[in-house]
Amino acid sequence: MKPKIITRPGFTVIGMQYSGRLPWKIPKLWRTFGPRISEIENVNNPKISYGLTNTYQEGKGFTYIACVEVSGVTKIPVDMVSVNVPQQQYVVFPNNLATYRKVYMNIRKKWIPENGYKLTMGPEFEVYDESYNPNDRHSEFEMYIPVEQEG
Repeated sequence: MKPKIITRPGFTVIGMQYSGRLPWKIPKLWRTFGPRISEIENVNNPKISYGLTNTYQEGKGFTYIACVEVSGVTKIPVDMVSVNVPQQQYVVFPNNLATYRKVYMNIRKKWIPENGYKLTMGPEFEVYDESYNPNDRHSEFEMYIPVEQEG
């Protein structure tokens, strides 16, 4: 599947957060978060979840939030956070855990500049729908990277 460019309206998520430099801690975060989704009020679709992240910053690591989209925030469960994601333009492409780093770096270092775009500030995120199987490293999800037209 070829990457596509879309403008996604802003949205709000609630989920559990990891901040640090150890990406292998993310699967444990998902195992902890999954059973707690039922604690979140106003979930738009409990069969779709998001992995929201900021870009890695040297010396600071990154922040990753395993989360679901909500229609409104009435209360935030213990040990969870809420984030408002602004409307942005994204390059969207399929990926999987087996090829994650290679595909991700190819999009950022090659596809974006070669197609007249540049990265913008804003969270990147992965979308996992009901067809995603976390036990299959080749199971696909979509990645959204914020971009804008160059020039």
